[in-house]
Formats: sequence, structure tokens, C-alpha cells
Amino acid sequence: FYADDTSLYVTFEPGKAHDTIAHLEECLKSVHAHMVKKKLKMNTTKTDVLLISSKALSRKLPDIVTLTVGEDGVPISDAVQYIGVLLDERLSMVDHINSICRSTHVHIRNIARIRKMLSCQTCEQLVHALVTTKLDYANALLFGLPNVLMKKLQRLQNMAARVITFTPRGSHITPVLKQLHWLPVQERVIFKICLMVFKCVHGTAPSYLEELLIVRPPVHGLRSLEVTTLTVPRHSNDFELRAFSVCGPKLWNSLSPETRRCESLTLFKKKLKTELFSKYFN
Repeated sequence: FYADDTSLYVTFEPGKAHDTIAHLEECLKSVHAHMVKKKLKMNTTKTDVLLISSKALSRKLPDIVTLTVGEDGVPISDAVQYIGVLLDERLSMVDHINSICRSTHVHIRNIARIRKMLSCQTCEQLVHALVTTKLDYANALLFGLPNVLMKKLQRLQNMAARVITFTPRGSHITPVLKQLHWLPVQERVIFKICLMVFKCVHGTAPSYLEELLIVRPPVHGLRSLEVTTLTVPRHSNDFELRAFSVCGPKLWNSLSPETRRCESLTLFKKKLKTELFSKYFN
């Protein structure tokens, strides 16, 4: 649930596709009956259906074209918009990243047109409001993606940095990012995930996230007791590594003990940025 958006999801083996679809349609009938009783309308024009699978599993699936919602049939989509994120049938995030690139590039180009009339501080504020927010939104979903996709987003950040500092296109961008004290896109993703893990460890995150993490019991009774270490579940491929239950503990354990010992959220964010900044630029 999110505001007035409701999502139903179910996992199934390829051989049980038809039974699962029938079960899901029965659930939708119950939802439809409940809404009719409450004098509400199920809007099928705003309903999307997404079938997520790998390429190998998709060959084993039967040909599923539509899902019955209420009295209408809703076709299976290749990609759907969900809370500002464009999810595709492979969870490759290609469509989502391309969408970010299209919308963000327009803002960067418009800011560049009026850059000479802006102060450096005002220009940076505009960039953060129109560009950085788009790069950071739901960016935890981008962990583990191929470098070719992440480089698309990094190019956008580089373009924004050049606009702010009047840096020519041929100049090296790393000193510029360091001057602005910006974390690169990949490090911003790591920052977001580690921040969520911190909130889980300290009991300020939603319970459905906290339940995904398991604290590893200390082996030695020394100062290691003060440092929280998480158990990293077994994973067999890079796709499983993208799950929060796997990448969260893995990234958290890679942080320095000093950073993990922080009790204050403000102090943790400060030390985390400093650590990621130092690792990248040094």
C-alpha cells in the first residue's frame, strides 16, 4: 500500500502459472466486491499487470496475455510506472534509467542557458532541486547494475558539475566533483543503502525492512561487541546480490568500525559520506 495505490504480487513456478493467475483473479474479485460494497470504483484504465521473470524462465512460461480485473481484461505490460519508478519485466532498470536521462538532460540544458545570469550558489541549488533529486530518487534499486547503465547517470552528474563550474567538456571531471564535494552516482547508491541499514539496526526503519537483516553474534568478547555486524545470506549470482537482504549487510560490514559504532543519525551520515568520499577520491 502507498497512499491510494495498492499492489498485489505473488511468486510462482513456471508450471503453476495458470493456477496462480486464477488465484490472483479470485483475489481481485474479492477486492472488486469490497469496493462495490463501499461504493467505490475499481479503475481498470489505471491498472497495470507486470510479469517479472528471467529470460530463461520466460521460455518455460505459457502465453499469458491478459489478467481479468473486475469485468475487464488488462493486458500484460512490458514495463509499468510504480511510485515514480519504471519497472520492466526483467528488473533491468533500463527503461527507468533512460527515463531519468531524458527528463534530467532537459533541466541541465535549460540551466546551462541561463548559467551566466546565476551565481554559483544559486546554480548549485537549481541543480540539486532539478537534477540531483532525480538521480537520488529510489536509487537503492540501482545497486549492482552493469557499469554501462550507471555511466549514463554519471554523465548527467558530470554535465551538471561542468555547468556549475564552467568546466570545459574536455577537462577531467574528478577534480570538479571533489571541489563540489559531491559523491559520484555509484557512491550515492551505496550511501542510501547504508543509511537504510543504519535505520534498521537502530529500530527506526519499517518492520518489513528490519526483518530482512540478521545481526551476527560476536565471536570474541572484546570491543567487537560495540560494532554491529550483519549476516550476509548466501547468493549464487549478481541478480540476488541486488536484494536489500544481501547487499545491505554486505555494504554495512564493509564500513569501518568507527562509522558503524555511530549512534546518532546525523553523525553517521557525516562519517559515512566522509568514508565513501575518501575511498573514491583517494
